[in-house]
Amino acid sequence: MYEIEIWNNGKNKIPIIISIPHSGTYIPQTMKKKLVDNLIFANMDWYLPNLYSFLKDLEITTIVNNVSRYVIDPNRKITDSINTSYLDNYVYTKTTFNNPMYNTDLEDEEIRDRITKYYAPYHQTLENLINDKLSYFNKIYWLLAKSSG
Repeated sequence: MYEIEIWNNGKNKIPIIISIPHSGTYIPQTMKKKLVDNLIFANMDWYLPNLYSFLKDLEITTIVNNVSRYVIDPNRKITDSINTSYLDNYVYTKTTFNNPMYNTDLEDEEIRDRITKYYAPYHQTLENLINDKLSYFNKIYWLLAKSSG
């Protein structure tokens, strides 16, 4: 089941929010059915929540995405096209090694469903965290946590 984790929600000692958008490994069954056999997701950030777990002890508010970036990348802008490189695409159709991911083309309805189920809730949760933090501080810092790869 998909969920967004929030560490230190409501703790407002520090005016910082850390976003970890590429920490998930969840892939819905509907997507798995369409994937090419023996596909390798080379750019999966398997252990980012472990790497940044020290933020819990520091009481820093952190939002963790548990959905794979291959489902939808919440760190990308929604655009009209999904036929571009994964570097600027919110729904990947090829792996980071430029290999095709799907046996069939993605339907517009499936893409809209991913936006509704995964992309929008992440951004809404992040916006809520920012607004909550701004009710305690005049200025906050929002940081994007990522791997070195």
